[in-house]
Amino acid sequence: MARLILIDDDPTYHFLAEKLLSHYRHFQNYKCYTDPKAALTDLVDAYYGTEALPDMILLDLNMPEVNGWEFLEMFENMRVLIGKQIPIFIVTSSIDPNDKARALQYPMIKGFYSKPLSPAILNSVINHRVKIKDDWES
Repeated sequence: MARLILIDDDPTYHFLAEKLLSHYRHFQNYKCYTDPKAALTDLVDAYYGTEALPDMILLDLNMPEVNGWEFLEMFENMRVLIGKQIPIFIVTSSIDPNDKARALQYPMIKGFYSKPLSPAILNSVINHRVKIKDDWES
């Protein structure tokens, strides 16, 4: 079972995403954040504490105060500290092809999807995780 965090500033989106995630046995352990800074704080706390780090992150780009780009920069700086490869999947309302090209410059970005979160997106995320797990076991 994968540990997942979802970072998006829209509480309504969280509600809908949680309903969808609850139908997937693969994602029974998830946490939602409206504030990317709180997610980063919890990631650092998890590293130093007893709570497990997530296996993947679903991230929106367009958020007030700290947007997805700023989260990615901060996360990139702390990835070395964490020592765990945590794939990030962008799920955003942006339709700008430049956003996709920019996002894919980050090595931890493993997918770029348009909102809303859907079964097809979750299946793609699951398939990515299964492929990685298979590669580790080979």
